[in-house]
Amino acid sequence: MFAVDRASRSITNLATILKAACCWIAFSPLLLIPRRRDWVIVIGREDGKFLDNAKYFFLSATVILKPHVRVAFVTEREDVVNLLANTDYEVVRFPTRSSIWLLLRAGTVIVDSVDWTRHGRSYFLLGAKLIQLWHGIGYKRIELDLWRHIAQKSKRPGCTLRFWGHLVTAFVTGRLPIYDAFISPSTFYRDKVFKKAFLSRHSLVCGYPRNIFERIPVNIHDAVHLNVDPVISSKIQNWIPDNKRMVLITPTFRDSGSSAISLDPETSAAIDAWCNENKVEMVFKLHPFDKNAGCIQGRHLHLCDPNSDLYPLMSMSNALITDHSSIYMDYLHLDKPVLFLIIEGNCDLDNERQFQFDPERMTPGAKASSWPSLLKQLEIELMHDTYRDARTKLKCVAFDDISQESSVETIIDFMRRERWIPDT
Repeated sequence: MFAVDRASRSITNLATILKAACCWIAFSPLLLIPRRRDWVIVIGREDGKFLDNAKYFFLSATVILKPHVRVAFVTEREDVVNLLANTDYEVVRFPTRSSIWLLLRAGTVIVDSVDWTRHGRSYFLLGAKLIQLWHGIGYKRIELDLWRHIAQKSKRPGCTLRFWGHLVTAFVTGRLPIYDAFISPSTFYRDKVFKKAFLSRHSLVCGYPRNIFERIPVNIHDAVHLNVDPVISSKIQNWIPDNKRMVLITPTFRDSGSSAISLDPETSAAIDAWCNENKVEMVFKLHPFDKNAGCIQGRHLHLCDPNSDLYPLMSMSNALITDHSSIYMDYLHLDKPVLFLIIEGNCDLDNERQFQFDPERMTPGAKASSWPSLLKQLEIELMHDTYRDARTKLKCVAFDDISQESSVETIIDFMRRERWIPDT
């Protein structure tokens, strides 16, 4: 059975490579179409979500570069098109004819994931300058480093050959391009993570565009809040006068589809009772496919829209609870408690994502393996914040003490020096 599955995967990979090779041959004449230095496009992660570094770069870059440079957001999502339809920001739906022409002519494309290659977009972008912002830092292996590690760790015969097959497939299909510039938040992550995971001609160390939190510039403030969950935002305004404390719960998505936080009606009721006693409101931001969404019930348990932007609300919280999600790294800028909930009996994430660093060294916060234990730790941390020094130390490693507010200007200045966009 194993031999049949392996043969099937080999045939599928070969078919993918041949299909991609035919696309390269068919699309190569598009390289003759001249690209415009004054056209910049931004592609959101997955199917073009208006979130993360792509969102914040797009909003700030539009303000900084207009009217001399056209900046457009490319998405497959109708809700994103509708969201920006009545604003001064340009959004284009892919794969319309106008979006394809935009991809063919744009001089620079800004991305923050590997999803920009979806549906053949990488072929339309042949010859454009490609800048990768990436969407998070943590301690999990990613991309090329992950594939190499799995091949080295595996004891199955032919694993090295499969690694090179995976590498060739990724390169031919556009999954593993040579980026013209890769953005890293620190020299540590540049040297220890991103240089092992991606191919890039330039590496630029600067802040992350999304880490502006409560210092959101006035000129993009309204646009930033367009896709903030209005229900949660309204509730927060009611909690502030009552001196309620808000705790965010943001578990990572599991490749296996299993739930990270293991809630059931009984556990939810216990958490809700604890929140009532301690004047705490818990806001859960789950992945759209998380199985626990239906179990979050209670007066003090609130489910945030999974497709909304949580970052503008983070500065109003008092603590963050996660398992392995890299959002806690950005949360370090707020200098507030972070707690880690790793439920006993859950699938081992190390088998899914492969840890690059020792989690114990990279997680400056209280650890708990059950909700009762977590609530006890949370009560302590809300009062005493015992891991503050550890968080400060990790923040210096992860972000080089760089100002996050100037990140977009730093990237744009780099683009100008390289003459990828006009000076004016």
